[in-house]
Amino acid sequence: MKKALCEILAASALVLSVQPVTFAELNNTKQEVIYINQEVKDLDKLFKKALKGETVLDETPFQVNADLKNDKTKEKAKVKTYTTTQRLKAVKHEDDTVEETYATTSFALVPKDKSGLITTQGSYGTTGSLYNSGYDPESISVKAYSTIYWTNYTASNGGKYYDLTRVTGGWSSEDSHVTVSNKVAGLRASGYTENNAYKPQGADYSVSGWTFDQPAPPSWLPVYASGPSRVFGCLQTATLKDNSDTWSFSLENYK
Repeated sequence: MKKALCEILAASALVLSVQPVTFAELNNTKQEVIYINQEVKDLDKLFKKALKGETVLDETPFQVNADLKNDKTKEKAKVKTYTTTQRLKAVKHEDDTVEETYATTSFALVPKDKSGLITTQGSYGTTGSLYNSGYDPESISVKAYSTIYWTNYTASNGGKYYDLTRVTGGWSSEDSHVTVSNKVAGLRASGYTENNAYKPQGADYSVSGWTFDQPAPPSWLPVYASGPSRVFGCLQTATLKDNSDTWSFSLENYK
């Protein structure tokens, strides 16, 4: 009996002494974190960086466009946007490929005139103060913003891929005359996957408050960076109403 008890205790001690096996070890791969950076989440700081053109990437997978349309007159106008990107993490794999994680934050500024009404002209038009001499907070009625969290890496087939992981964002009314309703946030990550099959990946979410934080569905796959018909990023839409008119607004942050 004592001998059996001793054998059980010895076996238990052996199990406890075994070091846990990591996921990378199970897959016979090694990886090393070669860069990590504390993310800036303060929107005011990010906005100042975007205004100054401070970014770690001159080119991203996204093409930012913001549009404004008067629902009554059908008048359309482009809305000024600013973008900044942070590099958050880089991991080097055993085959010397590097996987990098970024956060790209974009802002769109909807203009107003001196009476507080949304406008496509005045101090914030195509030649206005925001274009020529920097940010003028007195000329803004609504600010929309989003941050896209994404990763790029090189797969075993040699191709470069983008992976959309999460999108956060929101709207802020800078003037009491303007209301924001019918807010929608959309995630987009359609393209060719590593198995060379085209996979449409898109989802729209109704936003009840002023902000949203939406992870990509777990079933979504990374898409080929240079593949045809790639749509990668996010979309925000809303209805803006002042004391005079109703406007349709969209911030497209994808390509």
